[in-house]
Amino acid sequence: MILAQIFQPLDELRRLRKRIAHYEPALNRNIAPRYDSLLDLIGYISQATAWWVDDQSSVMEVLA
Repeated sequence: MILAQIFQPLDELRRLRKRIAHYEPALNRNIAPRYDSLLDLIGYISQATAWWVDDQSSVMEVLA
């Protein structure tokens, strides 16, 4: 695995978290691809945990 495959999505998620923490609007951003990146990153550590997070999350329902 190339480190850029991990660090680029991780940096994008870090920037999104920082914007949300500073109360910038997040719903006008394209959140779905970042959510998918988050699941991918979690899946690199534990696929079962990624499935659990996806099952427990309401992100996609909120975005719909």
